[in-house]
Amino acid sequence: MTATEFARRPGHTLVAALHHWAERLGQNARRHAEYRRVHDELAGLSDRDLADIGVGRSDIDGIARRAAAAIR
Repeated sequence: MTATEFARRPGHTLVAALHHWAERLGQNARRHAEYRRVHDELAGLSDRDLADIGVGRSDIDGIARRAAAAIR
């Protein structure tokens, strides 16, 4: 939902829309940071270490995306 759509709803002001937008921006920043953290940590492991935990290099992106999606 865009800030404009949010502000057009009855009972919502532009200030509320900006607050909502800022919250979403913060959430997206936290999710991106978590994605980078998980991705970089797994990418830094050797193939043997990844195999020991049952992860292939092709799995790293998906694992990092799921970790980021879990951030609320």
